[in-house]
Amino acid sequence: MIQGKKGIEMEMGTLVKMIIAVASFIIILAFIMILLGNLQNESVEQSCRASVVGRMGVREILNEKTSELYPLQCKTQNIRLPEESLTRAEKADEDLSKAHIEKEIADLMAKCWWMFGNGHFHDIFADKFKNENRCHICYSFVISPSVEALQTEGIELTEFKVYLSENKYDPGLLQGGGVNIGGYGEFSFEPQNVKESSRESRQLTAERVIGGKTRLNLGIADFTGLYTGSKESLKVDMQTQVYNNDASENSIVEKGIAPAIVIVPSLTEESYKNHPNLARELLEEWNVGQPDRDNGILFLFALNDGKLIYASEVGAHAVLAKGAIEEFLLEQLELHMRAGTPEEGIKEFVTDLNNVLDSKTKDIVAFQRTYEGYIGGGVTGSTVDTSISSGLSAKGAIMLPPTGLTELKLGERYAIAFTSPQWTSNLVSWWGDKTVPSAIVLDKHDNFLTSGALCNVQEE
Repeated sequence: MIQGKKGIEMEMGTLVKMIIAVASFIIILAFIMILLGNLQNESVEQSCRASVVGRMGVREILNEKTSELYPLQCKTQNIRLPEESLTRAEKADEDLSKAHIEKEIADLMAKCWWMFGNGHFHDIFADKFKNENRCHICYSFVISPSVEALQTEGIELTEFKVYLSENKYDPGLLQGGGVNIGGYGEFSFEPQNVKESSRESRQLTAERVIGGKTRLNLGIADFTGLYTGSKESLKVDMQTQVYNNDASENSIVEKGIAPAIVIVPSLTEESYKNHPNLARELLEEWNVGQPDRDNGILFLFALNDGKLIYASEVGAHAVLAKGAIEEFLLEQLELHMRAGTPEEGIKEFVTDLNNVLDSKTKDIVAFQRTYEGYIGGGVTGSTVDTSISSGLSAKGAIMLPPTGLTELKLGERYAIAFTSPQWTSNLVSWWGDKTVPSAIVLDKHDNFLTSGALCNVQEE
């Protein structure tokens, strides 16, 4: 039978699609093998997180819920607390001993949350081919009986719940540091036509900008000279809104955010290529923000390139995520850029930034730095010891034992696990609804291994 031209074209089209599919599969498989090979030199936490990110990336490409192609590289670590020796003062004082142990347990919770994508991924354990366990034990730990100050009384869970909501975690303790915790993004506007203030050049290197920290004055670093002469008052207005010398609560800093506005004419192609996270580099090199709050945020305006790039620390990101910047801060900026008045546009941007913040911002920033704030995405009440409401809008939750356990005793084994919303064990009765957030669960180790409640346990 002789095929017509249309039939041949259809077959060719099908063949091409098959070739592309096979090629894509080979590329993905090669990527997986390279990444899995690189994981051998990483820490347990880093390897786990990398495999989680890899699995979710492959799943998105293939649009398939399968884990066989990309298995998780997550192990259970057995730990004896305290990991860091108690000081002489801590050994002699019950409250200090307790605070030391509570911090180490809380740090393990924060690291377990980071390992599984800190709330950015869902259905991590889902697999259409098998009923894989819906939780993983990150850490199994014992509090050493040698902690003499706690011999008569262990760690009360009611006190530990308060500790999680009032004490700040250190982003540096998470493998990968603050890069994965704060915010980073880029927006576009109408390209401008300005020069650098001190010379005719229209392009700067990233190195020159990084080395220009001395230009940063009261939150503004201008490399263009836009704010000279009659326009100087606009710069003064921005500086006043950022810091407000009369220490008024109307300033941006007093409201809890420490911004830096960096304005350049444009950047070289090499700068973008070699410094893909330039705003983050500036944020860190210039020490933007207050150390006790992690509230720094840096906005880099590359005017002739039509780009606004920003990076923020975890505290600032809590109240100024990318969506909030896009919704509240760009309208007037874009209007002025189209009109060719960038100096007015940036001034309006700072004004809008000040207006979008309020008296509650400082409290939100402070809470975001707590263990509960980090895991719950800044939502109070996400540390619970009763059923979690299905309406809870937190990114995640911390689940303390509802099984009658009131304290963590010396010498007994407990576990910290990451659980998926789709956890199909009998422990889902803790929630009563499968639509709740992912959670970090603390309970007796053996409670995770009972029939119908099995967690993944892959020891080192």
